[in-house]
Parts: sequence; structure tokens; C-alpha cells
Amino acid sequence: MRGLERGDIKLRVRALEAERALNRVLQQQKVTTLAVVVGACVNAGTVLSISAMSAAATAAFCGAGLSGLFMLVNMVKYRRMERKEAMLTGG
Repeated sequence: MRGLERGDIKLRVRALEAERALNRVLQQQKVTTLAVVVGACVNAGTVLSISAMSAAATAAFCGAGLSGLFMLVNMVKYRRMERKEAMLTGG
């Protein structure tokens, strides 16, 4: 207790609202990043298919599909997080 009074020991308090907000922003960032990856893969696949590079186009479209699946999973996680937070805050 004396160390706290002298300033030798600092007391840390966790702000749960700030942690939840940070987790929500991180989840949104994951979804947005995956959406950009999906768009880039679809764009690359379209360009490659027009250029008659079918193997590379197929790989790009598969990458878009896989990234899209991950994006949907992360969107569901984000929605669950929002619902849980709404229940906790009463909103």
C-alpha cells in the first residue's frame, strides 16, 4: 500500500468497454481486408481468363472463393459479437 502511495507501484484498471470496442474494430478490419482480397482475386481471375491463362485464372477464382468463405465466417463472428454486446449494454 505504501508503494502505491509513493508512486512505486502503478495500479492498472482494465476498461472492458475499450477492449470490446477494440475487438469489434479488429473483427471489422478482418472482414474488410478479406473483402479487398476477394475483389482483387476476382479481378485478377477475370484478367487472366481474358488473357487465355485458364490455369492461373482458376487459381485466382479459387482464392477468391476461399477468401469469400473466410469473410463470411468472420462476418458471422462479428454479428454474434454485436448481438452479445447489445445484450450486455441493453441496447
